[in-house]
Amino acid sequence: MSSFEPFIPASATLRELTIVAQHGELKYPEGTACAEVLKAGASEEVFAPFDAASISIENDPALLGVGYIIGPRIASLMAGGGVLSYLVLIPAIKYFGSGLAAPIAPEAARLIKDMSVEDIQGAYVLYIAAGAVAAGGIIGLVRSLPLIVNVGIHRGGDTRGRRLQFSQSE
Repeated sequence: MSSFEPFIPASATLRELTIVAQHGELKYPEGTACAEVLKAGASEEVFAPFDAASISIENDPALLGVGYIIGPRIASLMAGGGVLSYLVLIPAIKYFGSGLAAPIAPEAARLIKDMSVEDIQGAYVLYIAAGAVAAGGIIGLVRSLPLIVNVGIHRGGDTRGRRLQFSQSE
């Protein structure tokens, strides 16, 4: 049955009827194991880490203009960062921080379990994003250092603003 599951929309119903409903009466250990996995997957505990996940859209014309200026590649990376923060980072912070008895810096007053998605974004994810932007700038600077050094060597310290003249051998 599993090889036909992508093609049969009712495969979940068939699985329910053939495995889960027969739990305890199944003859082979594989069937019992499948029933346990299916029962665990249907429980509420599976989705507990994603309680704080959220999706929204901000259709501000200024943001669309910035996206046009910076180009589709960088705009896609920025959108990916937003998706990562709202679907992975914020739920992870909420899930792992909910059991803490004391606030974690930089938030000094409230516990993570008492914070909303926007509060977590402002208190924690904002700093993660700023660090990612700073790291991207440093990596870009390090990658462009050979070009900067090469221009400095060819210019020879001339600061009068003359045109650079490179030899043909380079």
